[in-house]
Amino acid sequence: MYYTEMDYLTVGFIIGSVLGLTGSGGALVAIPLFMYLGLTIKEASFLSLIAVVLAGAFNLLQQYKTAQVKNAMIMIGASLLGSIVLIPVKEITPNIVIVILLTLISIYSLITMWMPKKAEVTQTKSHPLWLTLVVGFILGGLTTLTGLGGGVLLMPIFVGIFRMPMPQALATSLVTILGSSFISFLLQWQKGAMLPALDKVLFLVTGIALSTFVLKQVIKRISPPQADLLRKWVFSGIVLFAMIKFYS
Repeated sequence: MYYTEMDYLTVGFIIGSVLGLTGSGGALVAIPLFMYLGLTIKEASFLSLIAVVLAGAFNLLQQYKTAQVKNAMIMIGASLLGSIVLIPVKEITPNIVIVILLTLISIYSLITMWMPKKAEVTQTKSHPLWLTLVVGFILGGLTTLTGLGGGVLLMPIFVGIFRMPMPQALATSLVTILGSSFISFLLQWQKGAMLPALDKVLFLVTGIALSTFVLKQVIKRISPPQADLLRKWVFSGIVLFAMIKFYS
């Protein structure tokens, strides 16, 4: 089946909207979308890193001031080690193993997203340095293996364990996703992963930019509880969509 550059614009718009709204799920929706465009799961997982980096950068421009940058930088540094360790493993990992990993991560994230929230957090909980390093290492490894940017893991950790307020968790997740995905992309590119055609990347960027503008207007017009409910239903839809594609 032949796909046009406009298909990549649409994919970019969807990925940007999802990542900006939920702080996660950008790669989870990107991978099956790219598979619909004819890529294998390993090719789609690599291209999803490009999409997540672009979408993370655009959305972060709107939320950077609320991010906990220090913790994000520590995690990004640890994710570099995780990516280096797991790159040789990805080359010999069967596709079904990657699908199973994606499924387990998605189910975990879906459960944590719908779990009843505790009282609204107003201050980040202190946590040991080793925990940040371990989370970063796992993040880098899973990002390299699966192509997920890491938000599906980070958001539950930032909100549930680190006890960050939702706006801070979203922004910090975007910083971490941007860094870890970019590192994984560079390492896999260096190992010979093929870049997509420039015109397709440009249409992808255009779609992401449009989504950032539209999403900003939408969020302005709804209340925080409505935004939280929207995040849950959007993420649930993403997981369902991904599972249908992975196992079809």
